[in-house]
Amino acid sequence: MNVSNEYVNYRKKDLYKALSYILDNVNEDGSWGSSDYESWKCVITTLTTELLLSCNVEPNATWFKNNQKVEFSKSIQFLDSRIQTTGMFGEDYWDACRLGIVINKYSLQDKFTNYQKLYSYIIQSIKDKVYQKKDEGWSGTGFYAITIDYIDSIKTLDIELSNIANMVYDELIRQQSTDGSFRGATNKQGQENVSPIWHTFQVLQTLLRRGVTPTDEKIIKIVNWIKNVQEEDGSFKDYRYTVMCTSYIVMALSNLANCQAVVDKALNFLHNQITNSILDSAERGMIALALRNVENSQLYFNATILDLRDLETLENRNVELEAECNRYKSKSQEQENILKKYEKKYKDAGVVLTQTQAWLWGIILCFVFTFLVSAVFYLLGTKQNNLTDSNNAKAQYEIPVES
Repeated sequence: MNVSNEYVNYRKKDLYKALSYILDNVNEDGSWGSSDYESWKCVITTLTTELLLSCNVEPNATWFKNNQKVEFSKSIQFLDSRIQTTGMFGEDYWDACRLGIVINKYSLQDKFTNYQKLYSYIIQSIKDKVYQKKDEGWSGTGFYAITIDYIDSIKTLDIELSNIANMVYDELIRQQSTDGSFRGATNKQGQENVSPIWHTFQVLQTLLRRGVTPTDEKIIKIVNWIKNVQEEDGSFKDYRYTVMCTSYIVMALSNLANCQAVVDKALNFLHNQITNSILDSAERGMIALALRNVENSQLYFNATILDLRDLETLENRNVELEAECNRYKSKSQEQENILKKYEKKYKDAGVVLTQTQAWLWGIILCFVFTFLVSAVFYLLGTKQNNLTDSNNAKAQYEIPVES
């Protein structure tokens, strides 16, 4: 969809700003995420990898961080290394399915030496109906949706898995709340462990991907619920994950024409966040995913984000060189003005000397004059001595005359 012109100008700038931050904040091991939340690095790196791949960044691409070369393949190696011997990945079944979807979507099986372990774990978990679990952690309808998404992402699908996907889909539809939302498990106090926004956005994406039309009653009920829970500032509040929940909704609604006003308000909120707030790489990654989902056409005429990054580096260097060139031009103009001043002052002079040159020539001439005077006196002195010696010798050998 095309959002209103008010947002078009900064939408791509916000996307590029978020992506640049992500590229500059990759960890040494190729992962993304803070060491304070080590267990989240797997899913954050998975989503970031998916984002970069969607922006046409090739798996073997490289970029520079603080003049140090970074290889995207290192991020893929990090993900592969986090697949355990059991096939488990990340914190739970959802994380494993998310990675599996990325691998299937971008045909990365040959880059994951542990892919078969991951695949076997997910398939067995599906057959064990892990998605149905209800505990105090992350569980609920979002897990039904990710199960369907994973099975549908498998390119060579057998009949058994296809039937399972359809069965899970039917179970999922029956769990829609009367207000239109989809929800997850609650704790002992009856409070929801995870925001219904997280579950609802995933279900909405799954339904639309499976061909349910926007005029279907299920979609209409979801959209009405989303509109009702949107805050005045455009956000979708969650006590921990407001930026992420808002990004989720933008991703889910971006292709629904009747939701443009909701998306516009959400984009405005995200723009303010990325401009004025201190966000971590996970939040910036989610904003970038949302913006990338809104921009459905090939990113900047099929250029990759790395092309744009290199282009910006060259443009910045060009600006620096232009500024340096202007400084030299200014200095050159100053020297030219000084030269014109002296030309005007000494235009009738045969020889023009600076004060320093005049002093040097004066010293040199003094030395020459002193040398010449000394030489003259030396020669005169020598001649006088020779004359005296001659007279003395003459007097010594002179014969006396007798009277």
